[in-house]
Amino acid sequence: MPVVVITGVSSGIGKDLAELLINSGFTVYGLARRETDINGLHYLKCDVTNLENIKIVRNIIAEKEKTIDVLINNAGMGIAGSILDSNYEDIEAIFKTNVMGVITVTKEFAPLLSEGGKIINIGSVAGDLTIPYQGFYSMSKSAVDKFSECLSIELNAKKIKVTTILPGDTKTEFTKSRKTVIKDDQNGKALKSIKKMEKDEQNGASPRKVSRVILKIIKRKNPPVRVAVGFSYKLIIFLQRILPRKWVLGLIRRLYA
Repeated sequence: MPVVVITGVSSGIGKDLAELLINSGFTVYGLARRETDINGLHYLKCDVTNLENIKIVRNIIAEKEKTIDVLINNAGMGIAGSILDSNYEDIEAIFKTNVMGVITVTKEFAPLLSEGGKIINIGSVAGDLTIPYQGFYSMSKSAVDKFSECLSIELNAKKIKVTTILPGDTKTEFTKSRKTVIKDDQNGKALKSIKKMEKDEQNGASPRKVSRVILKIIKRKNPPVRVAVGFSYKLIIFLQRILPRKWVLGLIRRLYA
């Protein structure tokens, strides 16, 4: 059975994906800070911001499996609020988790990947579109996208494929767990924008829709470097690449600010 390692399996997309892959016949190792009740999951407690913790978990998996077939970097966090209102501690935390966590886990686990193996990083449509009052989240996901692109070039000779998945609004616990800091909110714009984003997320796609896309990527011999989930988000990404940037930012301003 193919061996898959997934970070952030305690909730949301990670949990749903682990369940889908187990039911599809994969051996799944799930890494998370909180334990989860997924039947058939090989759970290992792991904080993706802790290098020594990652090394211990990697060694445990290497001893049991020798090699792995797929690494999925899913663990992430969000913060909301204006750039100027954001606390330095929160800014550091989001980049430690969303960017350095992906880099560190990849560096430690990539040597275990078999030839033809895959690395799948969970990015976001927000990495392509600048979302006000979620600026640091957008920046972190944009960094993940560029990391994946560079990695796909560098690992091509080893026949390891790298793909970034770009979900749009998805209904998960992520909305509730995101930390919000609002200090100087002129005319309530920040709060109004954040509430709109929360509503869009809770009315968004189910995690299973994202999981099915990831399963298809795993099964493809030569998957694309980046995949947006859902036709509307594919269209949005396409349009924002061909339209003048001023128009795109103006539209986002009207929608969220």
